[in-house]
Amino acid sequence: MKAKLLCFAAMVAGLASPAAGSDPLSLIDLGAGVSVRGINVNGQATGCMPVASGAMHAFLYSGGVITDLGTLGGANSCGDGINASGQITGYAATATSDGHAFIYSAGLMTDLGALPGSATSEGTSINAGGDVVGNSPMGMHAFLYSHGVMTDLFPTLDVAQYSRAVASGINDSGEIAGTLESAQCGILCPVSQAFVITKGVLALLPNLPAFDGEVFDTTAAGINDTGQIVAYGEDPSGFFHGVIYTNGSPADLGNNTLALAINATGDAIGTQPGRFYKLSADALPFVFSGGVKRNLNLPGATPVGINDSGWIITNHSALNHAYILQPSSISLTPFGLVFGNVVLGQSSSATAAVCSPCQVTLTNNSGSVVELTPAAATPPFTQTNNCGDSLAAGASCLIKVSFTPSQPDATAGALIVGAGRTQYATLLGGVGAIEAHLTASTASAVVNETFTLTWSATTGSTCQASGDQFDGPVPVSGSKSLSKPTVGDFTFSLNCTLGGQSANDQVVVKIKAQSSSGGSGAIDFVSLGTWLGLWGLQALRRLRRVA
Repeated sequence: MKAKLLCFAAMVAGLASPAAGSDPLSLIDLGAGVSVRGINVNGQATGCMPVASGAMHAFLYSGGVITDLGTLGGANSCGDGINASGQITGYAATATSDGHAFIYSAGLMTDLGALPGSATSEGTSINAGGDVVGNSPMGMHAFLYSHGVMTDLFPTLDVAQYSRAVASGINDSGEIAGTLESAQCGILCPVSQAFVITKGVLALLPNLPAFDGEVFDTTAAGINDTGQIVAYGEDPSGFFHGVIYTNGSPADLGNNTLALAINATGDAIGTQPGRFYKLSADALPFVFSGGVKRNLNLPGATPVGINDSGWIITNHSALNHAYILQPSSISLTPFGLVFGNVVLGQSSSATAAVCSPCQVTLTNNSGSVVELTPAAATPPFTQTNNCGDSLAAGASCLIKVSFTPSQPDATAGALIVGAGRTQYATLLGGVGAIEAHLTASTASAVVNETFTLTWSATTGSTCQASGDQFDGPVPVSGSKSLSKPTVGDFTFSLNCTLGGQSANDQVVVKIKAQSSSGGSGAIDFVSLGTWLGLWGLQALRRLRRVA
């Protein structure tokens, strides 16, 4: 167990350094269109995957092999939870196309039926004893399936007070976590409340007091074998807060967080979604362990499960791929490269990217040669490498990645390398940024002297000028000549936007008075006095000649 914990600590630091006698962690690609939803202590996982018919089927991932679990006679199915024995629950379509909760065990999928009066059901979690919790109808009413009987967990639910009750997790002690959703609507609705059922007794979990008001809409996401519950709720400002409940008391994981799963040792995983639950290509997944939140370096991914050994399952909605972070004799490190802001049309290799030098190392820690398939990066990311067609035992090769954005805002991608029969991945993230430049032909000018402002911005941008005689919409490039009749410091600004990106620049021109030595439009009193003196002397001489 010590080696596992050491490996996990290295993983959350983004180093993937192996403990003595153990393999380093690597990010393994489960394939396009795959969604992963549950993982057990042995590293087996479940979810749903696309099949040739175009439907989605539940699967079992075990030992690097993905097995199609089929359906209950209909088109689609999906696995949601898996226990230590490899039993899986989820939902599957029947011959009548109704989705029913199931248990998959020893190669057989068993239909669990539905609550009376309902046509559909789904299993969300299964414990070591084979007890299943879920909802019937789907997403509406919580049930417990135990010893062949499906029981309504809320048979007398007050529909005037609660519109629905859903169960999200059950641990090996039979404790059940879930969420009640209120039927009472205020300014914002619906309002939900996380709950736990222990030995048949319901307890509502307290909302978390946030820095700017009480968190509301609390949703339970999972429960571990010590009874800790992970949840998340939204505060009045629209930001989410991840929560860990221990013995019913909430601990805040911070502003702008979601807590999505927790293992038996209390390590929780989640992500930072942005305001109003905006998951994006630049989302930052994290692990919360020992009171410390650490970046998982999986840009854009949403982690949904963690087992007691620290293996993590995650989905990437922008890439439509699922991944599992697990020990492997082949390592591809780091797991993620974040490029930061790169101007549209420019290459990260020509700028100071956040990940500089933005390279990945592929290492063969096995005892034999491994065959490689060519590395590939999702456009607009590109790669060059010195890996060849195979990698000797103990050898490493280097892959350099660059980013040349063609669109504004966050962009997600992946670097994929095939080694043996496994696809290894490094997740990529960057932001297509814009630029704006504004210059003046001079830093200072005199009153009524002409000077020129020149500007340029990224093609496609919408630009706005600001300043005296330089105000309103302007094209992305141009120039304008100005002069000022008064003394002072004049500030001119250029503000441009494209997509969600913005750029600005400004320049200050100092206008001074004409100097005493003369100048355009100014009176030189010294010269005037000299001229008048000479004129007077000449006039006096003329008068004397006349006399």
